[in-house]
Amino acid sequence: MKYIKIYQLDQSITFGKYKYKTLREIADSDHNWLTWAINNSVIKVTDDVKKYLNEKTVSNTPQV
Repeated sequence: MKYIKIYQLDQSITFGKYKYKTLREIADSDHNWLTWAINNSVIKVTDDVKKYLNEKTVSNTPQV
């Protein structure tokens, strides 16, 4: 059986450019990278991460 790690919002990743950063920290600083990582199956995340990321994306959209 293959083990798949599913990350939670306040859990740190253990690889790459954001090694030892929590998903919350990454969403706050570089939500585009986190969206890319999720969409390209680099990481699997819980629904709370997706919700937080969606909220960050909406709040960072300039109001016209």
